[in-house]
Amino acid sequence: MKTSNSLFNKVVRFMEIFLIIIFALLVFDVLFQVFARYVLKGSFSWTEELARFSLIWMSILGAAYLNAKREHLSMDFLYQKFSDK
Repeated sequence: MKTSNSLFNKVVRFMEIFLIIIFALLVFDVLFQVFARYVLKGSFSWTEELARFSLIWMSILGAAYLNAKREHLSMDFLYQKFSDK
């Protein structure tokens, strides 16, 4: 049981680092795309594709990461407004 928890924690830590890298890549890609369009007066097609795939993978892996951490996205606004009765 201890080894499986250790392996699970290592996989979750790897996903966390990988998600940070993907997010940083997405930010720099979009900034480069804006720079290229307004300063260089040109556009690169690969920047749009990289941004699209980075966002897709970040969403999928982020959902798996949050599931592993038991921090699901929930909207409990109405639930909190009701009384216990």
